[in-house]
Amino acid sequence: MSCIKPFVNRRKHPDLIRLNANMLCEMMEEKTGNLILIDCRYSFEFNGGHIKDAINLYTEDMIRDFFNDMVISQKEVDIVFHCEFSGERGPKMMRLFRQLDREYNFDMYPKLLFPKLFLLDGGYYEFFKFRSSFCNPPSYVPMYSSEHVTELKISRSNKMSKKFIKSDIKTFSPIKLFGTILLFIEQYFVV
Repeated sequence: MSCIKPFVNRRKHPDLIRLNANMLCEMMEEKTGNLILIDCRYSFEFNGGHIKDAINLYTEDMIRDFFNDMVISQKEVDIVFHCEFSGERGPKMMRLFRQLDREYNFDMYPKLLFPKLFLLDGGYYEFFKFRSSFCNPPSYVPMYSSEHVTELKISRSNKMSKKFIKSDIKTFSPIKLFGTILLFIEQYFVV
C-alpha cells in the first residue's frame, strides 16, 4: 500500500510503526474494507468524538476478545491503534494484540496472522486537528475534561480492580502449557 510510506519515526515507542493523520486519511479514502481503527480511549472520550468507523476497545479483555474474533475471521487487514495522544493506552493495546498474535503462532515463528499493525501518530488529538470532518461526532473530549471527572475515576478504578483480580489469580496460557508439554515429551520420550 503506497500511502503508508514513509512511516513516522519517534523516540517514544520506536518499535511501533506509526502513521500520521494524512496517511490514515488516504487509507480511509481508499475504502478497501481492510482497515480497522481501534480507539483505546475510555468510552466517555470515544462517545464525545471519534474517527468514523472506529471501534472502542480500551481494556485488555476487550482486545483479547477482538483478537479471538479476528482469528476466526482470518481476514487480512490493516489495524490502526490510537488513544488521545498515542502515548500510553494505544501503544499498550497494540503491543498486547501483537503478543497475542505471537502466542497464537508460537510454533510458526515469525509468522503472524496480522502483520500490519500501526499506531496513529499524535492520536485522536492530532487527527481531529487535521481532519475533524472524518470524526463522528466532529468533536473532541480530552481525558482530563473537567466535565468527565467522575467517568474518568470510574474507568480507571474498573481497570485497576480488574488488574488486581488478574494478578491475584495464577493463570497459565494454554499455548505456553502446550509448548512445555511438547518439550517434556521430546526430552524424555524421543530416542
